[in-house]
Amino acid sequence: MPEGPEIRRAADRLAAAVVGKRLASAWFAFPGLKRFEKSLPGAIVESITPHGKALLTRFPTGCTLYSHNQLYAVWRITDARERPDTKRSLRVALETSQNAILLYSASDVATWRLD
Repeated sequence: MPEGPEIRRAADRLAAAVVGKRLASAWFAFPGLKRFEKSLPGAIVESITPHGKALLTRFPTGCTLYSHNQLYAVWRITDARERPDTKRSLRVALETSQNAILLYSASDVATWRLD
């Protein structure tokens, strides 16, 4: 399981790719998160920060995406609309016009209200 320094580095890499940029699209594998596929495009990614061993991705829409890598999950950064050839299961895809951040193999993903 990744520890604090690895989670901090992951947050910093992901933030460099998308923070301050407007989402062009959002995709979620989990049925409970599908509704955010319509509400997040157009939103600017405000921040990506570690919270313990999880990552919090904040949006001005009032929601925060919580993701925990547990043992096997991994975030990848690619060009927009690009998907790596992998046997891993894609769980989350957040894309700007230039970059995509992709979460694979995670089972602990949720949204939290900022309030």
